[in-house]
Amino acid sequence: MDGDKKSFGKEKFRYLAIAESLEADIAEGKYAIGGKLPSERMLAKQTNASYLTVRQGIGVLAQKGLVRRAHGSGIYVTATKATPIIGMIFGPSLVEESAYFYRALREVLESEIAATPYICRSYDGFNRTDAAVPENSLPYQQLLRDCRSHPIKGFLEVGLKDLKWNDLEPLKGALRATFGDISGDVTLDRSVFARSALEFVVGNNRRKVVYLRNFLINQNDLRELADTAKRLRIPMPEVVPLEDNGQPVDVLAHDKVCQMAMQWHETGIWPEAMIISDDIATRGAAIALIKAGIRIPSEMQLVTLANEGINHHYGVDAVKYVFSPTEVAWKLVLVLEKRMRRLTIDEPQAITGDWASNSLEPANKHPKTLIA
Repeated sequence: MDGDKKSFGKEKFRYLAIAESLEADIAEGKYAIGGKLPSERMLAKQTNASYLTVRQGIGVLAQKGLVRRAHGSGIYVTATKATPIIGMIFGPSLVEESAYFYRALREVLESEIAATPYICRSYDGFNRTDAAVPENSLPYQQLLRDCRSHPIKGFLEVGLKDLKWNDLEPLKGALRATFGDISGDVTLDRSVFARSALEFVVGNNRRKVVYLRNFLINQNDLRELADTAKRLRIPMPEVVPLEDNGQPVDVLAHDKVCQMAMQWHETGIWPEAMIISDDIATRGAAIALIKAGIRIPSEMQLVTLANEGINHHYGVDAVKYVFSPTEVAWKLVLVLEKRMRRLTIDEPQAITGDWASNSLEPANKHPKTLIA
């Protein structure tokens, strides 16, 4: 209700009309749960109604359990009839051109939540904002506004780099299911990708390998890569990190591969295969390889981690090992559902991928002469 006096139709008892208007204000978030309503005398002045009429209207809200009177203190909102929210918190900004996987994941999550009694709200770009100054964050302010008018059932957190957000209201103490490299209930098992990709290229008689890697937190893939190289009796692949300096990952990959190509030309020693941990990075790397005059796949085989159902044009033939956004979404929703029902949660769900249907399997994937 605003500061102007409101008139109410004669077809209803005035106290009921006042109650309905206040209930609408509560549902819209003007008065948050735990917040305080104006005094009954102030409401009487605003609505041009008598004090007793307003008191009757407040009584209707109290009977519904929406407000409570605190003697000597005032009238407080205790509940709202608004539909509960399941919030989706994305660290990356979904408007970024490279956020294909996260947009696909959001689409599946929205579809899954649509089949529940709850409504879905999406908030992204948290990684761009310092958790110490949330007031500067547009997505955080949107989250706060929604929480004033809707009860929160739980959160699905995706790719959140700074876990300090979980110490702030309304995330603090809330039920959640998480996906990410820092601390995730659901993760991508990139160690399987590293092993499978190396087995793949070795099966095609490629022994000198470069591993272009853009995730720098979890080291499991590197341990698996070293173990696989030892088992296959080949040199450890050269690991080339793509340090995050604020540039798009395809630009980072392009510049890094251009630098390496200059060294290859100088030394005359070329890798026979390149494994890349990101399909957007592969796009930039492929352009650099084309510039360097390297023929793919005859001179160098290209294997990339990718996302199922998301097709990028690399300009060269790249073999794809894909993860499913749909499977990630299902696992996340399942974890949150179990927490809402107070059920036991399994160990973190590590999701494995598989070769894309259009990938060409090597004729001899596991050569016996190389396996210990």
